[in-house]
Amino acid sequence: MDSRKRLDLRRSRMLLLIAIVALVSAAVLLISFVLWRENSSAKELYFDDPARREFRSLFEEDINAFELEEKARAASEIKKKGEKAIANSLAAIEQLRTTCISTPTIHNTIELLAIVARHGKADVFSETSNEIIAVFRKNGIVGLSAGELAELLESHYRLLPALERSSGELFLLKQNIAELAAESS
Repeated sequence: MDSRKRLDLRRSRMLLLIAIVALVSAAVLLISFVLWRENSSAKELYFDDPARREFRSLFEEDINAFELEEKARAASEIKKKGEKAIANSLAAIEQLRTTCISTPTIHNTIELLAIVARHGKADVFSETSNEIIAVFRKNGIVGLSAGELAELLESHYRLLPALERSSGELFLLKQNIAELAAESS
């Protein structure tokens, strides 16, 4: 009999617990339904939230990293194009230099000096100009006197950027230009 009482007691406790849970659930549902039906109470339950929520993108960091990578790649391509243009310019200068040394004419000399001045580097301009002066002193240049060559070198010297004109690379060239000008006087 003792076990039967325990079993009945357990059943009654279980039924009481189920009844309490059912009553609480019914009460919550009833209150929610009543509040939902009222327009003003819908906002209290956050069913209709007029304020927009700002959500952070899950991929924002990846997108930023990708954009930085693309910018770095573009900068690298620009740098490569600049280096290639300089290399092409130096190749053209070297080709014209050999042409000017082998067949020194006024046209070749002017074209070479123009390209070297556009290149904008004092060391290249100085080296090329000194070679032109050496060729002029050795064989002469068809159609150019010493004074005209000095003026030509001086005018193309002025086409160099100001920073390059003030470098020490051109000091000896300026002296050679002055000597050429003095030879013509």
